[in-house]
Amino acid sequence: MNNNLISIVIPVYNSEKNLPLLLEKIKEVFARLSYHFEIIFVNDSSKDNSQRVLNEIHQNNSNVLVIELSRNFGQQNAILCGFGYVSGKYVITMDDDLQNNPEAIPQFIEIIQQGYDCVIAAFPSKKGGRFRGLGTRVIRKINHMVFHPPKNLKFTSYRIIRRELVDQLATIKTPYPYITGMILNMTQNIANIEVEHRERKYGKSNYSIKKLINLSFNLIINYSSIPLKIISFTGIFVSFILMIIGMIYLLRQLINGNLAAGWTSLFVSMSFFNMIIFFMFSVISLYIVRIMKDVSGQNQYYIKSIQNKKENQ
Repeated sequence: MNNNLISIVIPVYNSEKNLPLLLEKIKEVFARLSYHFEIIFVNDSSKDNSQRVLNEIHQNNSNVLVIELSRNFGQQNAILCGFGYVSGKYVITMDDDLQNNPEAIPQFIEIIQQGYDCVIAAFPSKKGGRFRGLGTRVIRKINHMVFHPPKNLKFTSYRIIRRELVDQLATIKTPYPYITGMILNMTQNIANIEVEHRERKYGKSNYSIKKLINLSFNLIINYSSIPLKIISFTGIFVSFILMIIGMIYLLRQLINGNLAAGWTSLFVSMSFFNMIIFFMFSVISLYIVRIMKDVSGQNQYYIKSIQNKKENQ
């Protein structure tokens, strides 16, 4: 570990126009700092010319490492891949779209040196439309429901993390990583700093309702027992209702004698309770599938190529 080095991990997806400007802005910031820096770009199988641009950046910068993944594994997996190649005392993760302001890096470094394990950017206002803002609030609610962090703590992908914590994160093997959740499972010695969230200069956001649903689903399934608790309470409730219904029919039989069988009510009741059973089995099966993937050793990512830093330049 180099104590005078800051590592920056940047997952890349369809950002060919953003990358040169992002690099220049990072260089401008570190020109005013006593720290050196390295950048680990992880190309998550971009469909544009991002890889060609990254190749050019690598050729002209000795402190840049470029990793190309074999297919699209998602932002979380790409970041975790980059963690395996960092060398610095602190590790910064940031997006590739120029919306994470590099000018905040000195403030990140200053705050984490006060003894925090992680410092996360909090955006006073987030650019990108109402849907993205709604998605951010949904994920924040789920984070607080699952991990119980300090009440006012906010979460974004722009953050700085101590190297010791990053090394532990890199050892976690799961096909469904969620970096914020993994950090919260290890420590709650976390601070926020207020950072401007800038307008996207080029391209369009890759944020979608599908990704929001997948992330929410992964959060609830992988990092909590909430669905299992729902199943348990549902089972208890249904059992209680069945007991009440049974007692009612028993009392009616004792008071009124033989009653004609109600085929309609029987059919509806059986359909309802079978639906509950199938719902329970479907949720349990999701857990079993994910356990099988963990046990089978399915990789979080597959690397297609690596262009290492040029130490001799």
